[in-house]
Amino acid sequence: MLFSSGFVLVLCLIVLLVYYSLKQSDNLKEKINSVEQEYLAKNQALTTVAQNSHKRTMILLKMYHTSDVFERNELFDEFYALAHVVAKANRVFVAFDLPEEERKIHQHVFTRMKKSSAIRSHITELLMEGKDEKALALINNDSVKSQSQVLEIIEKLQLIQVKNHKAYLDKLIQQQKDNILRISILGLMLFILFTVLVLFTLRYIFRKENIIVKQAEVALECVSQGVIITDQTGVINYLNPFAEVVLQSVDCQAKNQYFDKLELFYSKNEMTPISDIVAHALADKKKIQRYNQCYIRSDKYDIFLWFSLTVASIIGKKNEFLGIVIVFTDISEVTALNDKLKFSASHDKLTGLYNRSIVEEKIEEVVSKSVHEKSNSILMYIDLDNFKAINDTAGHHAGDQLLIDIATLFKSQVREYDLVGRIGGDEFNILMYRCSLEQGKLIADKIIQSVHDYRLQWEGNNYQVGTSIGLTCIDGTSDNAEQVAKNADRALYDAKEAGKNCYRIS
Repeated sequence: MLFSSGFVLVLCLIVLLVYYSLKQSDNLKEKINSVEQEYLAKNQALTTVAQNSHKRTMILLKMYHTSDVFERNELFDEFYALAHVVAKANRVFVAFDLPEEERKIHQHVFTRMKKSSAIRSHITELLMEGKDEKALALINNDSVKSQSQVLEIIEKLQLIQVKNHKAYLDKLIQQQKDNILRISILGLMLFILFTVLVLFTLRYIFRKENIIVKQAEVALECVSQGVIITDQTGVINYLNPFAEVVLQSVDCQAKNQYFDKLELFYSKNEMTPISDIVAHALADKKKIQRYNQCYIRSDKYDIFLWFSLTVASIIGKKNEFLGIVIVFTDISEVTALNDKLKFSASHDKLTGLYNRSIVEEKIEEVVSKSVHEKSNSILMYIDLDNFKAINDTAGHHAGDQLLIDIATLFKSQVREYDLVGRIGGDEFNILMYRCSLEQGKLIADKIIQSVHDYRLQWEGNNYQVGTSIGLTCIDGTSDNAEQVAKNADRALYDAKEAGKNCYRIS
């Protein structure tokens, strides 16, 4: 009776702890979503301020280039309408609880914008009064310079936002990892007390945590702007300092060159140069072209720089085409960070192989395709024999090195497009696409022999492990991914029972 009461008490306590951990996961999820939404809203507000500030300068140039009174009046109205847009975006940004560093820089931006706004207002008055030359002098000497200063400060503020957001997100992800570890330990305890219940709970937990990890992968933007201007023939006649630095880094001499012939920007999806940018601008003078993800590359230095690209036409007084303006924003850091986060979410940290969740997804895909395509694939479950003894004798560092070496060895024995994964501890699996059973058996023999021949040399000693392999076919008769995994696991168990260092088929 006392034992039963203690069992129920411990079971209830573990269930409560699991419930608390799941609740904490939900709170982390909500916090990550909140942080993402705030970051995106703040960044959008700053981007709106920067873009519309640039548009207002372009309107001043258009007002100068037109002699039509009515058109000037329209541009005048548009100029002040954009001022309201900038002010609204500024209010949105200030409404957030800003860190001290961001607040001080924003105050600096606001001060600069007030100065710039006063200069621009004076320019519009001169233009409306017909004092075009004075207005042009102010545009060239004061307005453009003031705008550049504002954009530089906004860029600095956005960089600080990216840094702060990344640091806070890393902290949340670490909390999430700690929470996953705690849940796993509780799950193991619950398995000892009640096996069926713990399997159901772990499956639910891992599914929920995988969703949180995917939601935690965010696109971090690092905004840096370069400006290229061409004449009406498409020949580059101006590069701002940022554009010069970028093009010099890829060993490109762009000044006085025809822009389209340089083939500077490449499309991410097609991996080919974005062609005829000038021709497209000439064909539709009023349309603004946008390319969300493209890159500049240098074969000489093996450099890839990622950008978002905006292209606009320059139209003269008589609606003639005068050239184009190309504005590109640096997103290299964000692109690299996203790739790193995606890699971390799908690969084993120690060996670099695919992790359990990706392997399970691929098995489901192969099972589904095998029904429709009538194709045959092979799934292997692999367990290292004698690994624990080496890990206990030589230490965890030696065990880690052995796992890394074995992972490399497995990859060398299969085709490049076959999938090799680590599902935990000393357990691996290999998914071989469009592979017959006979081919699978040959590869299993090669793997067993290559592992048998392998020796880990560590601190003057040689260590050897063996390999047990469970092998199963995936064809049109396979019920589902879960059953396929059970078949491979059963075959692995048979190989262990048969004396290890061999394979069995189920």
